[in-house]
Amino acid sequence: MQLLAALIIGMGAFILFKAWQRYQYTQALGSLIFGAVFGGSAVAVGYYQQRRAACGYRFEAGRICFISGVGRVLWVEDLASLERIEPGPLRRNGPDYLLLHWPRRTRRIDLLGR
Repeated sequence: MQLLAALIIGMGAFILFKAWQRYQYTQALGSLIFGAVFGGSAVAVGYYQQRRAACGYRFEAGRICFISGVGRVLWVEDLASLERIEPGPLRRNGPDYLLLHWPRRTRRIDLLGR
């Protein structure tokens, strides 16, 4: 997943670079706008995928923690107060995610790496 994100970011950066080169050569503002929109979008999507792929979950001492790619705890929930677990839509290899329901909130846990 991280390799794909890196490829998407690289592709977006390449599109931005080529659009800038073309603009400098032809002064065509349309190609610069096109490159900025599509190249910038590709970089943003790749960055989002990279951040999601680097995240993980840790179960410890009766709690579940959502950890960012740099090791920062983004949220913590107590498993003792968990009301129910609901699987996402079933696929051939099982659900893609689980919904964990607490009294005041619901958290989605993505099941990756299959």
